[in-house]
Amino acid sequence: MRVTRRKLIGLLAALAIVPGQSALADRGRGRRGRDGEGGDRHDDDYNDAYEARRSGDILPLSEVLGEVRAAFPGEVVGVEFEHEEHTAVYEIKVLQANGRYLDVYVDAKTGIVVKVEGQ
Repeated sequence: MRVTRRKLIGLLAALAIVPGQSALADRGRGRRGRDGEGGDRHDDDYNDAYEARRSGDILPLSEVLGEVRAAFPGEVVGVEFEHEEHTAVYEIKVLQANGRYLDVYVDAKTGIVVKVEGQ
């Protein structure tokens, strides 16, 4: 699944927002997401990530990105927040200098890389 720069910026902004600004969450634009509320599936990812970060259940994306960049040199071109096997996971897509894409899956709570695809 492709994540646009706009969606990445939205996710980064969501994780940086202080708890008192939860009213800024994108809701109710006339579309229906998987949860029946306004927005699409990416809005749900945004809201899930925001709530998990706000409650302290996951690490900040900025911290995880720093570790991924150190371990997997290249340009981060996409980020998704999802649940795999009941674990909150950041899926980070890295474009390496040789043109290969890596999908790096990081446990959002511990920061441990749990899987790498594309090596």
